[in-house]
Amino acid sequence: MGTTGEGKLTLIGQGSLANTHDLSLIARRWQAFYFDAQVKVKFNPFSYQQMAGLTNYYNDRHWSFVFITWNEINGSVIEVGENNRGKYTSYLKDDAIKIPEGTEYVWFRTKVRKQTYSYEYSFDGTHFTEIPVTLDAAILSDDYVLQSYGGFFTGAFVGLAAVDYSGYEVSADFYDFSYQELGDTLTSAGIYSWEASERR
Repeated sequence: MGTTGEGKLTLIGQGSLANTHDLSLIARRWQAFYFDAQVKVKFNPFSYQQMAGLTNYYNDRHWSFVFITWNEINGSVIEVGENNRGKYTSYLKDDAIKIPEGTEYVWFRTKVRKQTYSYEYSFDGTHFTEIPVTLDAAILSDDYVLQSYGGFFTGAFVGLAAVDYSGYEVSADFYDFSYQELGDTLTSAGIYSWEASERR
């Protein structure tokens, strides 16, 4: 569920990325072993059941997600979660990154480097901080999924997602999604940019 306009994509939070339906997810396929993808997010959760951010996604049992959410101690925070063969891991937990009060936007970036990938965040769109979690890219591969899932999907995707288990249908705004292929030697090979206002 979502709308476009004024240079943004708005997604209304729905079910978990572990659902097979009722998702608020828009994504594009991985087409290189080395790439960066980035997005600017505006989201104001008031419950730990509300999340919005950047995901690397294969299917409902194999994905990761860097997202804005809420906790009782720090208010709005950044967390990283991963689903591996249906087992969910929350990586930061008590060390979830506090978003400073008054922050309107958070930028997320993922850096895929063939065998591994990571996430970064920024509060100004210029200075990024790497989150100290290195993820195994093989978990998002056909071969890995076939070992336990019994069939192929359509490959790995990178994209945007909003979740709201609470039922309030809180929405998130996404701006300036970009996907930059780096080539096998990490030299710039191609840039894909997406303006929400140009998508339907």
